[in-house]
Amino acid sequence: RSCIVAKAGYLLVEVDMSQAEARATSAFCKDATALAMFDSGRDIHKWTASKIFNCSIDSVNKEQRHLGKVARHALNYGMGWNLFLDEINNDADLTGIAISAAEAKQIVAAYHADNQCLLAWWEEVWQEVQTNGYIVNPFGRRRDFLSPYVRKTDVVAYKPQSTIADLLNNRMADLYEMNPLVAYLLLQVHDSLLFEVPKQAAKEIAMELKDWLEVETVDIDGYQLMIPAEAKIGESWGEMDKL
Repeated sequence: RSCIVAKAGYLLVEVDMSQAEARATSAFCKDATALAMFDSGRDIHKWTASKIFNCSIDSVNKEQRHLGKVARHALNYGMGWNLFLDEINNDADLTGIAISAAEAKQIVAAYHADNQCLLAWWEEVWQEVQTNGYIVNPFGRRRDFLSPYVRKTDVVAYKPQSTIADLLNNRMADLYEMNPLVAYLLLQVHDSLLFEVPKQAAKEIAMELKDWLEVETVDIDGYQLMIPAEAKIGESWGEMDKL
């Protein structure tokens, strides 16, 4: 990241959709409690950790929050305890956090126990594939799952992942209709976009880009999902300040 630097007279602006896939997954499985927590602006990872470790949000420590964050993103698509263990321990040199197999099993079991609507949605999607052989996302994009070796994790991941991808693609297609905005799109990385913008108007453009990214909503079974965006600005992609 630090090797990407704005040219003279310009700054870099990054805008990204906040917790996009996790929000979409909560909408698909009709988890009203999680959606309300997202909308409240409170720390979703601390809340997740408090449910896993059966403690108050205020008492969640840094390690528990990290485990809650990984659980929220990794376990929504059916990852087992062994892969969850690897997900945590492979980053231990960076995070300083490692867990045992027993702890991984406990976390996965606790997350699933507290997310029965998620498990029910997995079965609903899996039955849809067994019946039709394909899945269609809210934007009408269809993916066939005809292989007898298809994995349930791939099936349940398709709707949230493709929905967010299509949402971002729609916003990028709409980008150049924004006038007189001057922003040069450099990169797309997952659910974030990196721009180079004139320095003298960088903050104004960054906030316009944030508002632009939030414009489109997605109808998920009658629920209008709007994903908030965040904007960062800086001379280097590795050192950016949140606006």
